[in-house]
Amino acid sequence: MNPLDLALLVEDAEREHMRAYAAASDGAVLDEGDVGAVWCGPGMPVNVGFGFGSGAGTASCLPRVEDFLRARGGVPGVTAYTHLHPHLMETLGGRGYRLARVLNVHARSLDGALPEPALPVREATPHEWLGAVVPGFGAGSEGIMAVTSRRPRTRLWICDVDGEAAAAGASEVFGDLALLFSTATRPDLRGRGAQAALLAARLLAARGAGARHAVVMTAPLSASERNMWRAGFTPLTARLSFALGTA
Repeated sequence: MNPLDLALLVEDAEREHMRAYAAASDGAVLDEGDVGAVWCGPGMPVNVGFGFGSGAGTASCLPRVEDFLRARGGVPGVTAYTHLHPHLMETLGGRGYRLARVLNVHARSLDGALPEPALPVREATPHEWLGAVVPGFGAGSEGIMAVTSRRPRTRLWICDVDGEAAAAGASEVFGDLALLFSTATRPDLRGRGAQAALLAARLLAARGAGARHAVVMTAPLSASERNMWRAGFTPLTARLSFALGTA
């Protein structure tokens, strides 16, 4: 699959991915065809519009997305990828949006040999997963991680180091694409190989579930990004988050 087609597949998967957050939180969804927005409760980082991609017409949905989020007390924000239509960038700038965050998107094929996890990795219950993932992300992550743990089709994983839950992550398959997300390691157990083992186990599980490609999003130049490169992932695109009125 060529890189643009794979990037468009990521964009398609995000639509389902974001709607799963709303379903898990008894939230609200705005559905405008390819474009949508979700509201999962006050302060949730996934309260955004999405699907603003390569079509020039997606910009016309911005006012409805803004109204949807404002009506619930939120600050309007949208996500897009680097293949977005130039007209959308012009419209965002004209309406006062500013770039708030960039996540690099990395992909790898699930064909061929995949590594085996070097440490024990197991599927977890929502309760034990929250006990492992929140210390890794830190204070303030409790709400969104609780919503993640309730997503009906998401698989929750823990890697143990010396009998302790050291790292946690999630995965979900959307057709040919597996998205690996919400991954964190306890600060006192970092550097022990837990993230690499967690990644290996989720890749094998994704292939077993029928996925042909895996995707991970990381902060630019982070330790997680370097881990992805070592695991055979290559840069594909970037996910751009825009907020209205952000300096």
